[in-house]
Amino acid sequence: MAQFFKRLHSIKISNKLKNLAKGKYLPLDRLKYPKSLTHLNPELKELVYLAEEKIKNIKIQKEFVLRHTDPNPHNFIVHNNKIFAIDWEESKIGHYAIDIADFFIKANITPNQKKLFYKKYHIKNIEIIVEPFIITGLLGLICWNIERIELINSGKLDKRLYDTKEKEELAIKRRITLLRKT
Repeated sequence: MAQFFKRLHSIKISNKLKNLAKGKYLPLDRLKYPKSLTHLNPELKELVYLAEEKIKNIKIQKEFVLRHTDPNPHNFIVHNNKIFAIDWEESKIGHYAIDIADFFIKANITPNQKKLFYKKYHIKNIEIIVEPFIITGLLGLICWNIERIELINSGKLDKRLYDTKEKEELAIKRRITLLRKT
């Protein structure tokens, strides 16, 4: 996967690709969404504050690359030892570390797998760049789960799009635990 992402993030941004939307590309930019939902969950307010304190002084250069934006393991197909990605409709130009952080979160990558990924991706001190995006990515997913619970409670979420309120709550607890370890 590291080699797949390295190839993707190395694609030269042509004039056609420049027309893609630019996503949020710095960690503090990605805290805007969680901040807007802190009224829904008191623990979220505390987590956003802790995240903000942890990442506010981190200097990350703006680096514009082609991003997949939904690096969920279900969006990758392996065929003849090659990796193919699907679900490109939300692709954006943005920071490469966001794709990597989102992949780590969505694929439940272990610390040892992270180390191997970093080694194969070949960027010095990459973990320092990716970790703030893991923090903001987890906060974003917690907010997504909170929103889904609100929609379930109001009867506005199509029952085909979720299993149960309990599963959403379990996902929040798991992500909060991961966030506190980060």
